[in-house]
Amino acid sequence: MGAQRLSEPAGSADSASGAGAKVPAQAASEPALAGSEPAGAHGGAGRRGGPFRRTPLARLLAAAYPAGLAGIDAVAAVVVVLVAAPGEPGPAAAVTAAVALVCVNAQGGLLRAPRELSLLRDARPLAGRTALLAVVAGTLCAAPSAPSALSTASGPRFPAVPPGVPGGEAVAGTVMGWAAAAIAGTAVALAGRALAHAAVRSFRTRRTAARPALIVGGGPLSLQIAGILQRHGEFGLIPIGRVDTGISTAERPGELPAELPVLGDCEDLSRILWDHGIGTVVVNAEEVERAWLDVIVRICFALRCETLLMLSPIDALSVDGARVEHLAGMPCVRLPRPRHEGLARHVKRAFDAAAALAALLLLLPVLAACALAVRLDTGPGVIFRQRRVGLDGREFVLLKFRTLLPADDHEADTRWSVDGDERLKPVGRFLRDTCLDELPQLWNVVRGDMSLVGPRPERPHFVRHFAGRCPGYTLRHRMRGGMTGWSQVHGLRGDTSIDLRARYDNHYIDGWSLGSDLKILLKTVRVVLLGNRR
Repeated sequence: MGAQRLSEPAGSADSASGAGAKVPAQAASEPALAGSEPAGAHGGAGRRGGPFRRTPLARLLAAAYPAGLAGIDAVAAVVVVLVAAPGEPGPAAAVTAAVALVCVNAQGGLLRAPRELSLLRDARPLAGRTALLAVVAGTLCAAPSAPSALSTASGPRFPAVPPGVPGGEAVAGTVMGWAAAAIAGTAVALAGRALAHAAVRSFRTRRTAARPALIVGGGPLSLQIAGILQRHGEFGLIPIGRVDTGISTAERPGELPAELPVLGDCEDLSRILWDHGIGTVVVNAEEVERAWLDVIVRICFALRCETLLMLSPIDALSVDGARVEHLAGMPCVRLPRPRHEGLARHVKRAFDAAAALAALLLLLPVLAACALAVRLDTGPGVIFRQRRVGLDGREFVLLKFRTLLPADDHEADTRWSVDGDERLKPVGRFLRDTCLDELPQLWNVVRGDMSLVGPRPERPHFVRHFAGRCPGYTLRHRMRGGMTGWSQVHGLRGDTSIDLRARYDNHYIDGWSLGSDLKILLKTVRVVLLGNRR
């Protein structure tokens, strides 16, 4: 299985055994599209034959943009401190203020480049944060003599206050100092962003730098957005086609694109993304069936596409305002990349390898005892080897202590469960009940075939079967298979719902963290020792 097969979705099903469920046909693994280049493609946005890859200049700009904004905000913070705090505040105060403002702006999403650049959108949060910084800096850094110095300096610097108010002039001077600091800091931050936005717009309008975009939806709104993206290069997107979601298209006004080819339906999404090198997917949530929406989003994640989810009016109200952007005037959310990508994947791999190697050394006497028991009980052939499907759909050989002698290889590959089999002897039953038969998989973890925690890897025969009946089943292959996992510790093992397993596993992958792995490992210990599977 290639990486492009990672995300072949299927229709909805309640479980592996759900009879009578209406299921769309599974997408072919590596089909070719008819024709060479779709209508509506411009510049370099035609067929690429692989995942979208940014040019070196685009990668440089993508890294330089947030770094540049962080530097601008740091300068703005220093300006705020110098204006708000009388006297010399010292380098420590300036550095602290700079770090604080950069961190707060990064948390609020002010260091990323949205598809629709707008200074007005950034002005309000920037002004509020710099005003707060001015108040804090002016309060903490003000010298004891500062109020009198402000109020008694040559001539009245600030408007007079009504007579009889104790310290009125000093208070007015302090407030005006805070206001001046906030205005100066905001002006610096906005001026820097104006220059950064100009650079981004200039780069995006180069058609060779534009990203090929796919529109998921066929209603009036989707076509309207496609037309705007084609006419306005500052968005940096070129729509090359759309995915038919089964929603009928209303009559199109004259300004809409004359040719926006239908490249397939939802079942073909992974093939379309792969064959056309799509960089951005615009998903109109109102025109996609709910059963498909989760699958579509995870397919985009799996192939590392930028995903813009167009929100309905109700959805826009329920989303944190800091995350809402606008595309062609319509609210959307740029979905964040999964947390298990990038550096996190290497951290997880390092933790798995170290922990599995340590466990192998500590459990060496237990492994030897289990091997001896199997040898005495059932004869030669202590280790049972079986092909399983792991990361990115690649097959590997899984190791277990042999608990049963299968009739032949076909039975080993296609029989779902051996519970209640008369050939299962006491030693084998004990090893299965205590999960000791799975200890050799620690070597699979050390080799990199598996992880300590992740979706349970399945045999190729059942992967093909479940992929045709359960939506999103193969999306579990975004992560290495695990010895234990979120679904297993909640009792979803053996003869249980495949649909629920896929839901639990994909939920775990979407929200992965090292803390969640530790939590699952602790739950696994409790399940093994106490038999509590809830």
